[in-house]
Amino acid sequence: MKNSKYWQKRFEQIEDSSNRIASQVAKETEKMFQDAEKEIEKEISVWYQRFATNNGIKIQDAKKLLKSDELKELKWSIEEYIKYGHENELNEQWMKELENASAKYHISRLEALKLQTRQTIEALYNNEENVVSTMVERVYSDGYYHSIFEIQKGFGIGWDIGAIDQNKLKTIISKPWATDGKNFSDRIWQSKGQLINDLYSELTRSCILGKSPDQAIKNISKKFNTSKSQAGRLIMTEQAYFSSVAQKDVFKELDVDKYEIVATLDNRTSIICQDMDGHVFDMKDYAPGVTAPPFHPNCRTTTVPYFNDEYNIGERAAKDENGKTYYVPSNLKYNDWKEQYVNNSNAKKVVKEVAEELVSNSVVKTLDDELKGVDSRLLEENKQQLDSLNEKYPKMKEYFEENNLILGAGNNKITEIASNTSMRDHTVQKITLNKRNYNDYDKLIAEEKRASTSGWNMDCAEDMYSVYSITHEYGHAIHNYLIHNHIVNNVEEYAKIKERMVKASSLSYGMKIMKNYERKIVAQYVDEIKEIAMKKVSDFKWSTYLSEYGRTNYYEAFAEIFANSQCGKPNVLGEAMNEFLEKRLK
Repeated sequence: MKNSKYWQKRFEQIEDSSNRIASQVAKETEKMFQDAEKEIEKEISVWYQRFATNNGIKIQDAKKLLKSDELKELKWSIEEYIKYGHENELNEQWMKELENASAKYHISRLEALKLQTRQTIEALYNNEENVVSTMVERVYSDGYYHSIFEIQKGFGIGWDIGAIDQNKLKTIISKPWATDGKNFSDRIWQSKGQLINDLYSELTRSCILGKSPDQAIKNISKKFNTSKSQAGRLIMTEQAYFSSVAQKDVFKELDVDKYEIVATLDNRTSIICQDMDGHVFDMKDYAPGVTAPPFHPNCRTTTVPYFNDEYNIGERAAKDENGKTYYVPSNLKYNDWKEQYVNNSNAKKVVKEVAEELVSNSVVKTLDDELKGVDSRLLEENKQQLDSLNEKYPKMKEYFEENNLILGAGNNKITEIASNTSMRDHTVQKITLNKRNYNDYDKLIAEEKRASTSGWNMDCAEDMYSVYSITHEYGHAIHNYLIHNHIVNNVEEYAKIKERMVKASSLSYGMKIMKNYERKIVAQYVDEIKEIAMKKVSDFKWSTYLSEYGRTNYYEAFAEIFANSQCGKPNVLGEAMNEFLEKRLK
Protein backbone atom coordinates (compact mmCIF):
# COMPACT_ATOMS: atom_id res chain seq x y z
CA MET A 1 0.00 0.00 0.00
CA LYS A 2 1.20 3.54 -0.77
CA ASN A 3 2.41 5.52 2.25
CA SER A 4 0.93 8.71 3.66
CA LYS A 5 3.30 11.02 1.77
CA TYR A 6 2.18 9.50 -1.55
CA TRP A 7 -1.47 10.38 -0.87
CA GLN A 8 -0.55 13.85 0.42
CA LYS A 9 1.36 14.66 -2.75
CA ARG A 10 -1.42 13.41 -5.04
CA PHE A 11 -4.24 15.23 -3.27
CA GLU A 12 -2.22 18.43 -2.91
CA GLN A 13 -1.90 18.35 -6.73
CA ILE A 14 -5.68 18.00 -7.06
CA GLU A 15 -6.24 20.94 -4.71
CA ASP A 16 -3.66 23.01 -6.57
CA SER A 17 -5.45 22.34 -9.88
CA SER A 18 -8.78 23.33 -8.33
CA ASN A 19 -7.21 26.46 -6.88
CA ARG A 20 -5.90 27.50 -10.30
CA ILE A 21 -9.42 27.21 -11.75
CA ALA A 22 -10.76 29.52 -9.02
CA SER A 23 -7.88 31.97 -9.45
CA GLN A 24 -8.67 32.28 -13.16
CA VAL A 25 -12.35 32.86 -12.42
CA ALA A 26 -11.40 35.47 -9.80
CA LYS A 27 -9.36 37.32 -12.44
CA GLU A 28 -12.30 37.20 -14.88
CA THR A 29 -14.61 38.55 -12.19
CA GLU A 30 -12.18 41.33 -11.31
CA LYS A 31 -12.20 42.40 -14.98
CA MET A 32 -16.03 42.34 -14.95
CA PHE A 33 -16.06 44.70 -11.93
CA GLN A 34 -13.53 47.01 -13.56
CA ASP A 35 -15.60 47.23 -16.75
CA ALA A 36 -18.80 47.90 -14.78
CA GLU A 37 -17.07 50.60 -12.74
CA LYS A 38 -15.88 52.35 -15.91
CA GLU A 39 -19.38 52.18 -17.39
CA ILE A 40 -20.92 53.77 -14.30
CA GLU A 41 -18.24 56.49 -14.19
CA LYS A 42 -19.08 57.26 -17.82
CA GLU A 43 -22.83 57.45 -17.09
CA ILE A 44 -22.28 59.81 -14.13
CA SER A 45 -19.94 62.06 -16.13
CA VAL A 46 -22.40 62.32 -19.04
CA TRP A 47 -25.23 63.10 -16.60
CA TYR A 48 -23.28 65.92 -14.97
CA GLN A 49 -22.27 67.33 -18.35
CA ARG A 50 -25.95 67.54 -19.31
CA PHE A 51 -27.48 68.96 -16.14
CA ALA A 52 -24.73 70.53 -14.00
CA THR A 53 -23.99 74.23 -13.60
CA ASN A 54 -20.44 75.25 -12.65
CA ASN A 55 -19.46 71.57 -12.42
CA GLY A 56 -21.99 70.87 -9.68
CA ILE A 57 -25.69 70.14 -9.31
CA LYS A 58 -28.09 70.95 -6.48
CA ILE A 59 -30.64 68.46 -5.16
CA GLN A 60 -33.50 70.70 -6.34
CA ASP A 61 -32.16 70.53 -9.90
CA ALA A 62 -31.52 66.78 -9.62
CA LYS A 63 -35.18 66.23 -8.71
CA LYS A 64 -36.47 68.17 -11.70
CA LEU A 65 -38.48 66.07 -14.12
CA LEU A 66 -37.01 65.07 -17.45
CA LYS A 67 -38.22 67.03 -20.44
CA SER A 68 -40.23 65.19 -23.08
CA ASP A 69 -37.25 64.62 -25.39
CA GLU A 70 -35.07 63.53 -22.44
CA LEU A 71 -37.80 61.16 -21.23
CA LYS A 72 -38.15 59.71 -24.71
CA GLU A 73 -34.42 59.09 -24.90
CA LEU A 74 -34.41 57.40 -21.48
CA LYS A 75 -37.27 55.11 -22.48
CA TRP A 76 -35.28 53.96 -25.48
CA SER A 77 -32.53 52.95 -23.05
CA ILE A 78 -35.02 51.21 -20.77
CA GLU A 79 -36.36 49.17 -23.70
CA GLU A 80 -32.79 48.08 -24.40
CA TYR A 81 -32.37 47.15 -20.72
CA ILE A 82 -35.56 45.07 -20.82
CA LYS A 83 -34.46 43.30 -24.00
CA TYR A 84 -31.05 42.55 -22.45
CA GLY A 85 -32.76 41.35 -19.26
CA HIS A 86 -34.98 38.86 -21.11
CA GLU A 87 -32.06 37.55 -23.16
CA ASN A 88 -29.77 37.15 -20.13
CA GLU A 89 -32.39 36.15 -17.54
CA LEU A 90 -31.88 39.02 -15.11
CA ASN A 91 -33.87 38.75 -11.87
CA GLU A 92 -37.63 39.18 -12.21
CA GLN A 93 -37.96 41.93 -9.59
CA TRP A 94 -35.63 44.24 -11.54
CA MET A 95 -37.41 43.42 -14.80
CA LYS A 96 -40.72 44.48 -13.23
CA GLU A 97 -39.17 47.73 -12.01
CA LEU A 98 -37.92 48.45 -15.54
CA GLU A 99 -41.33 47.73 -17.02
CA ASN A 100 -42.92 50.08 -14.45
CA ALA A 101 -40.37 52.78 -15.31
CA SER A 102 -41.12 52.32 -19.01
CA ALA A 103 -44.77 53.15 -18.33
CA LYS A 104 -44.06 56.30 -16.29
CA TYR A 105 -44.75 59.78 -17.67
CA HIS A 106 -42.76 61.59 -14.96
CA ILE A 107 -39.18 60.65 -14.07
CA SER A 108 -36.68 62.93 -12.32
CA ARG A 109 -33.13 63.45 -13.46
CA LEU A 110 -31.78 61.64 -10.39
CA GLU A 111 -34.18 58.70 -10.88
CA ALA A 112 -32.96 58.39 -14.46
CA LEU A 113 -29.33 58.21 -13.37
CA LYS A 114 -30.15 55.61 -10.73
CA LEU A 115 -31.93 53.46 -13.33
CA GLN A 116 -28.97 53.65 -15.69
CA THR A 117 -26.36 52.83 -13.07
CA ARG A 118 -28.39 50.03 -11.48
CA GLN A 119 -28.78 48.27 -14.84
CA THR A 120 -24.99 48.02 -15.02
CA ILE A 121 -24.85 46.52 -11.51
CA GLU A 122 -27.70 44.05 -12.19
CA ALA A 123 -25.90 42.79 -15.31
CA LEU A 124 -22.58 42.60 -13.41
CA TYR A 125 -23.92 40.43 -10.60
CA ASN A 126 -25.96 38.25 -12.95
CA ASN A 127 -22.74 37.50 -14.85
CA GLU A 128 -20.88 36.87 -11.59
CA GLU A 129 -23.48 34.34 -10.46
CA ASN A 130 -23.27 32.49 -13.80
CA VAL A 131 -19.47 32.40 -13.67
CA VAL A 132 -19.35 31.21 -10.05
CA SER A 133 -22.06 28.59 -10.63
CA THR A 134 -20.12 27.18 -13.59
CA MET A 135 -16.92 27.19 -11.54
CA VAL A 136 -18.30 25.27 -8.55
CA GLU A 137 -19.82 22.64 -10.84
CA ARG A 138 -16.46 22.19 -12.55
CA VAL A 139 -14.53 22.17 -9.25
CA TYR A 140 -16.81 19.50 -7.79
CA SER A 141 -16.84 17.33 -10.93
CA ASP A 142 -13.09 17.55 -11.56
CA GLY A 143 -12.31 16.99 -7.89
CA TYR A 144 -14.64 13.98 -7.68
CA TYR A 145 -13.30 12.20 -10.76
CA HIS A 146 -9.67 13.11 -10.09
CA SER A 147 -9.86 11.83 -6.50
CA ILE A 148 -11.21 8.47 -7.65
CA PHE A 149 -8.52 8.33 -10.34
CA GLU A 150 -5.70 8.89 -7.85
CA ILE A 151 -7.07 6.27 -5.44
CA GLN A 152 -7.54 3.70 -8.21
CA LYS A 153 -4.05 4.38 -9.55
CA GLY A 154 -2.55 4.24 -6.06
CA PHE A 155 -3.99 0.77 -5.47
CA GLY A 156 -3.63 -0.35 -9.11
CA ILE A 157 -7.31 -1.35 -9.28
CA GLY A 158 -9.92 0.25 -11.54
CA TRP A 159 -13.62 -0.09 -12.33
CA ASP A 160 -16.25 1.79 -14.30
CA ILE A 161 -17.50 4.99 -12.69
CA GLY A 162 -21.03 6.24 -13.37
CA ALA A 163 -21.24 9.83 -14.61
CA ILE A 164 -22.20 12.35 -11.93
CA ASP A 165 -25.96 12.84 -11.82
CA GLN A 166 -26.54 16.47 -12.85
CA ASN A 167 -29.67 16.82 -10.70
CA LYS A 168 -27.78 15.64 -7.65
CA LEU A 169 -24.97 18.06 -8.51
CA LYS A 170 -27.46 20.94 -8.68
CA THR A 171 -28.72 19.99 -5.21
CA ILE A 172 -25.17 19.87 -3.84
CA ILE A 173 -24.14 23.30 -5.13
CA SER A 174 -27.38 25.02 -4.07
CA LYS A 175 -27.27 23.70 -0.50
CA PRO A 176 -26.14 26.30 2.10
CA TRP A 177 -23.10 25.13 4.07
CA ALA A 178 -22.01 28.05 6.27
CA THR A 179 -23.51 28.84 9.66
CA ASP A 180 -25.52 31.79 8.31
CA GLY A 181 -27.60 29.45 6.12
CA LYS A 182 -26.68 31.16 2.83
CA ASN A 183 -25.30 29.63 -0.36
CA PHE A 184 -23.01 31.41 -2.83
CA SER A 185 -25.98 32.74 -4.84
CA ASP A 186 -27.49 34.34 -1.73
CA ARG A 187 -24.15 36.00 -0.92
CA ILE A 188 -23.78 37.40 -4.43
CA TRP A 189 -27.24 38.99 -4.37
CA GLN A 190 -26.68 40.33 -0.85
CA SER A 191 -23.48 41.99 -2.06
CA LYS A 192 -25.36 43.40 -5.05
CA GLY A 193 -28.02 44.95 -2.83
CA GLN A 194 -25.37 46.58 -0.64
CA LEU A 195 -23.54 48.07 -3.64
CA ILE A 196 -26.79 49.46 -5.11
CA ASN A 197 -27.70 51.09 -1.78
CA ASP A 198 -24.20 52.57 -1.45
CA LEU A 199 -24.34 53.90 -5.01
CA TYR A 200 -27.78 55.48 -4.54
CA SER A 201 -26.68 57.09 -1.25
CA GLU A 202 -23.53 58.50 -2.82
CA LEU A 203 -25.41 60.00 -5.79
CA THR A 204 -28.03 61.61 -3.53
CA ARG A 205 -25.40 62.90 -1.07
CA SER A 206 -23.38 64.41 -3.91
CA CYS A 207 -26.43 66.34 -5.12
CA ILE A 208 -27.40 67.54 -1.63
CA LEU A 209 -23.90 68.92 -1.09
CA GLY A 210 -23.69 70.26 -4.64
CA LYS A 211 -20.33 68.51 -5.21
CA SER A 212 -18.55 67.91 -8.50
CA PRO A 213 -18.73 64.45 -10.12
CA ASP A 214 -15.03 63.80 -9.39
CA GLN A 215 -15.63 63.23 -5.69
CA ALA A 216 -18.72 61.06 -6.31
CA ILE A 217 -16.78 58.90 -8.79
CA LYS A 218 -13.88 58.58 -6.34
CA ASN A 219 -16.18 57.43 -3.51
CA ILE A 220 -18.02 54.98 -5.77
CA SER A 221 -14.68 53.57 -6.89
CA LYS A 222 -13.89 52.74 -3.26
CA LYS A 223 -17.22 50.89 -2.96
CA PHE A 224 -16.44 48.91 -6.11
CA ASN A 225 -13.01 47.93 -4.77
CA THR A 226 -14.66 46.59 -1.61
CA SER A 227 -17.25 44.60 -3.61
CA LYS A 228 -14.53 43.33 -5.95
CA SER A 229 -12.52 42.04 -2.98
CA GLN A 230 -15.62 40.36 -1.55
CA ALA A 231 -16.25 38.64 -4.90
CA GLY A 232 -12.69 37.32 -5.07
CA ARG A 233 -12.85 36.04 -1.49
CA LEU A 234 -16.19 34.34 -2.16
CA ILE A 235 -14.83 32.57 -5.27
CA MET A 236 -11.76 31.18 -3.50
CA THR A 237 -13.75 30.10 -0.42
CA GLU A 238 -16.49 28.38 -2.45
CA GLN A 239 -13.80 26.59 -4.49
CA ALA A 240 -12.21 25.31 -1.27
CA TYR A 241 -15.55 24.07 0.03
CA PHE A 242 -16.73 22.25 -3.11
CA SER A 243 -13.30 20.73 -3.63
CA SER A 244 -13.53 19.40 -0.09
CA VAL A 245 -17.09 18.11 -0.60
CA ALA A 246 -16.05 16.24 -3.76
CA GLN A 247 -13.30 14.46 -1.84
CA LYS A 248 -15.66 13.70 1.04
CA ASP A 249 -18.18 12.12 -1.36
CA VAL A 250 -15.44 9.99 -2.92
CA PHE A 251 -14.23 8.83 0.50
CA LYS A 252 -17.78 7.87 1.48
CA GLU A 253 -18.28 6.10 -1.87
CA LEU A 254 -15.19 3.97 -1.21
CA ASP A 255 -15.99 3.35 2.47
CA VAL A 256 -12.90 5.21 3.63
CA ASP A 257 -13.20 5.33 7.42
CA LYS A 258 -10.78 8.15 8.21
CA TYR A 259 -9.24 11.20 6.55
CA GLU A 260 -6.23 13.39 7.26
CA ILE A 261 -5.91 17.19 7.13
CA VAL A 262 -3.07 18.43 4.91
CA ALA A 263 -2.23 22.16 4.96
CA THR A 264 -0.08 24.03 2.43
CA LEU A 265 2.76 25.07 4.73
CA ASP A 266 4.39 28.36 3.75
CA ASN A 267 4.61 31.93 5.04
CA ARG A 268 0.90 32.49 4.18
CA THR A 269 -0.46 29.50 6.12
CA SER A 270 -2.94 30.54 8.82
CA ILE A 271 -2.51 29.56 12.47
CA ILE A 272 -5.63 27.36 12.41
CA CYS A 273 -4.43 25.45 9.32
CA GLN A 274 -0.99 24.97 10.88
CA ASP A 275 -2.67 23.53 13.98
CA MET A 276 -5.03 21.27 11.96
CA ASP A 277 -2.29 19.92 9.68
CA GLY A 278 -1.77 16.18 10.18
CA HIS A 279 -4.89 15.61 12.28
CA VAL A 280 -6.84 12.43 11.47
CA PHE A 281 -10.65 12.33 11.84
CA ASP A 282 -13.39 9.74 11.42
CA MET A 283 -15.56 10.29 8.33
CA LYS A 284 -18.63 10.51 10.57
CA ASP A 285 -17.14 13.66 12.11
CA TYR A 286 -16.62 15.45 8.78
CA ALA A 287 -17.84 19.07 9.12
CA PRO A 288 -16.70 21.97 6.88
CA GLY A 289 -15.13 24.76 8.88
CA VAL A 290 -14.79 22.57 11.97
CA THR A 291 -13.03 19.31 11.14
CA ALA A 292 -12.56 19.85 7.39
CA PRO A 293 -11.68 22.75 5.09
CA PRO A 294 -12.37 25.52 4.41
CA PHE A 295 -11.36 26.73 7.87
CA HIS A 296 -11.38 30.39 6.81
CA PRO A 297 -11.80 32.55 3.67
CA ASN A 298 -9.19 31.79 0.96
CA CYS A 299 -8.35 28.49 2.69
CA ARG A 300 -5.87 26.27 0.76
CA THR A 301 -5.98 23.24 3.06
CA THR A 302 -7.12 19.88 1.68
CA THR A 303 -7.97 16.37 2.91
CA VAL A 304 -6.50 12.98 1.99
CA PRO A 305 -7.75 9.45 2.63
CA TYR A 306 -6.20 7.79 5.68
CA PHE A 307 -5.71 4.07 5.08
CA ASN A 308 -4.75 1.56 7.73
CA ASP A 309 -3.14 -1.80 6.94
CA GLU A 310 -6.51 -3.59 6.92
CA TYR A 311 -8.07 -1.45 4.19
CA ASN A 312 -8.75 -3.51 1.04
CA ILE A 313 -10.07 -1.50 -1.88
CA GLY A 314 -10.71 -4.71 -3.82
CA GLU A 315 -13.58 -5.50 -1.43
CA ARG A 316 -15.05 -2.02 -1.93
CA ALA A 317 -14.55 -1.65 -5.68
CA ALA A 318 -17.75 -1.09 -7.66
CA LYS A 319 -17.82 -3.91 -10.19
CA ASP A 320 -18.89 -3.50 -13.81
CA GLU A 321 -21.88 -5.42 -15.19
CA ASN A 322 -19.70 -8.55 -15.46
CA GLY A 323 -18.43 -8.19 -11.90
CA LYS A 324 -14.88 -7.34 -13.02
CA THR A 325 -12.25 -4.92 -11.85
CA TYR A 326 -9.23 -3.85 -13.89
CA TYR A 327 -5.55 -3.21 -13.38
CA VAL A 328 -4.70 0.50 -13.45
CA PRO A 329 -1.03 1.08 -14.39
CA SER A 330 0.84 3.76 -12.45
CA ASN A 331 1.70 5.68 -15.63
CA LEU A 332 -1.93 5.98 -16.80
CA LYS A 333 -2.85 9.62 -17.53
CA TYR A 334 -5.99 11.15 -15.97
CA ASN A 335 -7.66 12.01 -19.31
CA ASP A 336 -7.10 8.46 -20.62
CA TRP A 337 -8.53 7.01 -17.39
CA LYS A 338 -11.59 9.26 -17.57
CA GLU A 339 -12.27 8.28 -21.20
CA GLN A 340 -12.08 4.57 -20.31
CA TYR A 341 -13.82 4.44 -16.94
CA VAL A 342 -16.22 7.43 -16.96
CA ASN A 343 -17.14 8.62 -20.46
CA ASN A 344 -17.40 5.08 -21.80
CA SER A 345 -18.91 3.67 -18.67
CA ASN A 346 -21.56 0.98 -18.74
CA ALA A 347 -22.62 2.38 -15.40
CA LYS A 348 -24.20 5.53 -16.85
CA LYS A 349 -27.06 5.76 -14.40
CA VAL A 350 -28.87 8.34 -12.41
CA VAL A 351 -29.24 7.47 -8.72
CA LYS A 352 -29.72 3.81 -7.81
CA GLU A 353 -33.32 4.29 -6.72
CA VAL A 354 -34.38 5.35 -10.21
CA ALA A 355 -33.76 1.99 -11.82
CA GLU A 356 -35.69 0.27 -9.04
CA GLU A 357 -38.79 2.49 -9.04
CA LEU A 358 -40.34 1.91 -12.48
CA VAL A 359 -44.11 2.22 -12.38
CA SER A 360 -45.80 -0.52 -14.49
CA ASN A 361 -45.31 0.41 -18.17
CA SER A 362 -44.65 4.07 -17.43
CA VAL A 363 -41.43 5.59 -18.70
CA VAL A 364 -41.56 8.05 -15.78
CA LYS A 365 -39.15 7.07 -13.03
CA THR A 366 -40.05 8.18 -9.54
CA LEU A 367 -37.70 8.91 -6.64
CA ASP A 368 -39.96 7.53 -3.93
CA ASP A 369 -37.82 8.69 -0.99
CA GLU A 370 -37.91 12.27 -2.30
CA LEU A 371 -41.65 12.11 -2.95
CA LYS A 372 -42.53 11.29 0.66
CA GLY A 373 -44.62 14.18 1.96
CA VAL A 374 -46.23 14.95 -1.40
CA ASP A 375 -50.04 14.73 -1.29
CA SER A 376 -50.99 11.28 -2.64
CA ARG A 377 -53.79 12.63 -4.83
CA LEU A 378 -51.51 15.28 -6.35
CA LEU A 379 -48.79 12.71 -6.93
CA GLU A 380 -51.14 10.32 -8.70
CA GLU A 381 -52.69 13.04 -10.90
CA ASN A 382 -49.28 14.41 -11.88
CA LYS A 383 -47.91 10.96 -12.74
CA GLN A 384 -51.01 10.28 -14.82
CA GLN A 385 -50.53 13.59 -16.65
CA LEU A 386 -46.93 12.71 -17.54
CA ASP A 387 -48.03 9.28 -18.80
CA SER A 388 -50.87 10.88 -20.77
CA LEU A 389 -48.49 13.34 -22.43
CA ASN A 390 -46.06 10.56 -23.28
CA GLU A 391 -48.88 8.59 -24.92
CA LYS A 392 -50.01 11.68 -26.83
CA TYR A 393 -46.46 12.34 -28.10
CA PRO A 394 -44.88 8.96 -28.98
CA LYS A 395 -41.63 10.66 -30.01
CA MET A 396 -41.20 11.94 -26.48
CA LYS A 397 -42.11 8.56 -24.99
CA GLU A 398 -39.57 6.88 -27.26
CA TYR A 399 -36.99 9.46 -26.21
CA PHE A 400 -37.62 8.87 -22.51
CA GLU A 401 -37.58 5.09 -22.96
CA GLU A 402 -34.00 5.47 -24.17
CA ASN A 403 -33.04 8.12 -21.62
CA ASN A 404 -34.59 9.30 -18.36
CA LEU A 405 -37.62 11.30 -17.23
CA ILE A 406 -37.48 11.49 -13.46
CA LEU A 407 -40.11 12.72 -10.99
CA GLY A 408 -38.85 13.78 -7.59
CA ALA A 409 -39.51 16.37 -4.89
CA GLY A 410 -37.62 19.03 -2.97
CA ASN A 411 -38.00 22.45 -1.42
CA ASN A 412 -37.28 24.87 -4.26
CA LYS A 413 -39.58 26.51 -6.83
CA ILE A 414 -43.07 25.10 -7.51
CA THR A 415 -41.62 22.86 -10.20
CA GLU A 416 -38.24 22.76 -11.85
CA ILE A 417 -36.75 20.80 -14.71
CA ALA A 418 -32.98 20.49 -14.67
CA SER A 419 -31.50 19.56 -18.02
CA ASN A 420 -29.39 20.92 -20.85
CA THR A 421 -28.60 19.60 -24.29
CA SER A 422 -25.00 20.70 -24.49
CA MET A 423 -23.17 21.84 -21.38
CA ARG A 424 -24.87 19.20 -19.22
CA ASP A 425 -26.35 15.75 -19.71
CA HIS A 426 -29.50 16.26 -21.81
CA THR A 427 -30.39 12.57 -21.45
CA VAL A 428 -31.52 13.15 -17.86
CA GLN A 429 -34.57 15.38 -17.30
CA LYS A 430 -35.92 15.69 -13.81
CA ILE A 431 -39.11 17.37 -12.69
CA THR A 432 -39.00 18.36 -9.03
CA LEU A 433 -42.20 19.04 -7.08
CA ASN A 434 -41.86 21.46 -4.19
CA LYS A 435 -43.16 19.76 -1.05
CA ARG A 436 -44.15 23.11 0.44
CA ASN A 437 -46.68 23.49 -2.39
CA TYR A 438 -47.52 19.87 -3.17
CA ASN A 439 -48.23 18.69 0.39
CA ASP A 440 -51.75 20.14 0.35
CA TYR A 441 -54.16 19.56 -2.57
CA ASP A 442 -56.53 22.47 -1.90
CA LYS A 443 -53.66 24.88 -1.23
CA LEU A 444 -51.99 24.09 -4.57
CA ILE A 445 -55.28 24.41 -6.49
CA ALA A 446 -55.87 27.84 -4.92
CA GLU A 447 -52.35 29.00 -5.79
CA GLU A 448 -52.57 27.80 -9.40
CA LYS A 449 -56.00 29.35 -9.83
CA ARG A 450 -54.74 32.68 -8.50
CA ALA A 451 -51.74 32.57 -10.87
CA SER A 452 -53.98 31.81 -13.83
CA THR A 453 -56.70 34.38 -13.14
CA SER A 454 -54.13 37.12 -12.43
CA GLY A 455 -52.47 36.59 -15.80
CA TRP A 456 -49.18 35.33 -14.35
CA ASN A 457 -49.93 31.89 -15.85
CA MET A 458 -51.92 31.05 -18.97
CA ASP A 459 -55.63 30.18 -18.92
CA CYS A 460 -56.35 26.74 -17.51
CA ALA A 461 -59.48 24.63 -17.02
CA GLU A 462 -60.58 24.23 -13.39
CA ASP A 463 -59.99 20.48 -13.41
CA MET A 464 -56.42 20.92 -14.73
CA TYR A 465 -55.00 23.26 -12.07
CA SER A 466 -53.39 20.34 -10.22
CA VAL A 467 -51.26 19.45 -13.26
CA TYR A 468 -50.62 22.87 -14.80
CA SER A 469 -47.07 23.30 -13.50
CA ILE A 470 -45.94 19.80 -14.39
CA THR A 471 -47.36 20.31 -17.90
CA HIS A 472 -45.37 23.55 -18.13
CA GLU A 473 -42.22 21.62 -17.18
CA TYR A 474 -42.98 18.96 -19.78
CA GLY A 475 -42.94 21.84 -22.28
CA HIS A 476 -39.33 22.50 -21.25
CA ALA A 477 -38.58 18.83 -21.85
CA ILE A 478 -39.97 19.15 -25.38
CA HIS A 479 -37.86 22.17 -26.31
CA ASN A 480 -34.78 20.41 -24.87
CA TYR A 481 -35.56 17.42 -27.09
CA LEU A 482 -36.00 19.70 -30.11
CA ILE A 483 -32.70 21.48 -29.38
CA HIS A 484 -30.98 18.10 -29.20
CA ASN A 485 -32.48 17.10 -32.56
CA HIS A 486 -31.41 20.40 -34.08
CA ILE A 487 -27.83 19.79 -32.95
CA VAL A 488 -27.83 16.21 -34.27
CA ASN A 489 -29.12 17.40 -37.64
CA ASN A 490 -26.74 20.37 -37.85
CA VAL A 491 -23.42 18.84 -36.85
CA GLU A 492 -21.26 21.29 -38.82
CA GLU A 493 -23.06 24.29 -37.36
CA TYR A 494 -22.67 22.88 -33.85
CA ALA A 495 -18.98 22.10 -34.43
CA LYS A 496 -18.39 25.78 -35.27
CA ILE A 497 -20.09 26.82 -32.02
CA LYS A 498 -17.92 24.39 -30.04
CA GLU A 499 -14.85 25.74 -31.80
CA ARG A 500 -15.81 29.28 -30.81
CA MET A 501 -16.25 28.09 -27.21
CA VAL A 502 -12.78 26.56 -27.15
CA LYS A 503 -11.27 29.77 -28.53
CA ALA A 504 -13.25 31.99 -26.16
CA SER A 505 -11.23 34.39 -24.04
CA SER A 506 -12.74 33.03 -20.83
CA LEU A 507 -14.83 30.14 -19.49
CA SER A 508 -17.77 32.47 -18.83
CA TYR A 509 -17.69 33.85 -22.37
CA GLY A 510 -17.55 30.31 -23.77
CA MET A 511 -20.64 29.42 -21.75
CA LYS A 512 -22.37 32.53 -23.02
CA ILE A 513 -21.69 31.51 -26.63
CA MET A 514 -23.42 28.15 -26.05
CA LYS A 515 -26.32 29.70 -24.12
CA ASN A 516 -26.93 32.21 -26.89
CA TYR A 517 -26.82 29.45 -29.50
CA GLU A 518 -29.47 27.39 -27.71
CA ARG A 519 -31.56 30.48 -26.91
CA LYS A 520 -31.69 31.38 -30.61
CA ILE A 521 -32.94 27.88 -31.45
CA VAL A 522 -35.81 28.19 -28.94
CA ALA A 523 -36.50 31.74 -30.16
CA GLN A 524 -36.97 30.36 -33.67
CA TYR A 525 -39.54 27.87 -32.36
CA VAL A 526 -41.45 30.60 -30.48
CA ASP A 527 -41.40 32.87 -33.53
CA GLU A 528 -42.72 30.01 -35.67
CA ILE A 529 -45.61 29.51 -33.20
CA LYS A 530 -46.27 33.25 -33.26
CA GLU A 531 -46.47 33.26 -37.07
CA ILE A 532 -49.07 30.47 -36.96
CA ALA A 533 -51.07 32.46 -34.39
CA MET A 534 -50.92 35.67 -36.44
CA LYS A 535 -52.62 33.87 -39.31
CA LYS A 536 -55.55 33.16 -36.97
CA VAL A 537 -56.04 36.72 -35.61
CA SER A 538 -55.30 40.03 -37.32
CA ASP A 539 -54.57 42.08 -34.19
CA PHE A 540 -52.17 39.66 -32.48
CA LYS A 541 -50.28 41.00 -29.42
CA TRP A 542 -48.04 39.07 -27.04
CA SER A 543 -49.50 40.92 -24.05
CA THR A 544 -53.00 39.77 -25.00
CA TYR A 545 -52.33 36.07 -25.49
CA LEU A 546 -49.13 35.24 -23.55
CA SER A 547 -48.94 35.17 -19.74
CA GLU A 548 -46.73 37.54 -17.79
CA TYR A 549 -44.45 34.65 -16.83
CA GLY A 550 -44.24 33.56 -20.46
CA ARG A 551 -42.99 37.02 -21.41
CA THR A 552 -39.87 36.73 -19.21
CA ASN A 553 -37.84 34.80 -21.84
CA TYR A 554 -38.21 32.46 -24.83
CA TYR A 555 -37.83 29.27 -22.76
CA GLU A 556 -40.73 30.22 -20.48
CA ALA A 557 -42.76 31.44 -23.45
CA PHE A 558 -42.50 27.97 -25.05
CA ALA A 559 -43.37 26.14 -21.80
CA GLU A 560 -46.30 28.45 -20.97
CA ILE A 561 -47.80 28.14 -24.45
CA PHE A 562 -47.45 24.36 -24.25
CA ALA A 563 -49.22 24.28 -20.87
CA ASN A 564 -52.06 26.37 -22.30
CA SER A 565 -52.36 23.99 -25.27
CA GLN A 566 -52.81 20.98 -22.97
CA CYS A 567 -54.81 22.27 -20.01
CA GLY A 568 -58.32 22.58 -21.36
CA LYS A 569 -58.55 26.26 -22.44
CA PRO A 570 -56.17 26.79 -25.37
CA ASN A 571 -56.15 30.31 -26.80
CA VAL A 572 -54.80 31.23 -30.23
CA LEU A 573 -51.21 30.56 -29.09
CA GLY A 574 -52.19 27.20 -27.59
CA GLU A 575 -53.83 26.22 -30.88
CA ALA A 576 -50.73 27.38 -32.75
CA MET A 577 -48.56 25.23 -30.45
CA ASN A 578 -50.63 22.15 -31.30
CA GLU A 579 -50.10 22.78 -35.02
CA PHE A 580 -46.39 23.37 -34.42
CA LEU A 581 -46.02 20.07 -32.52
CA GLU A 582 -47.94 18.10 -35.15
CA LYS A 583 -45.18 19.05 -37.56
CA ARG A 584 -42.20 18.86 -35.19
CA LEU A 585 -43.05 15.66 -33.31
CA LYS A 586 -44.14 13.52 -36.27
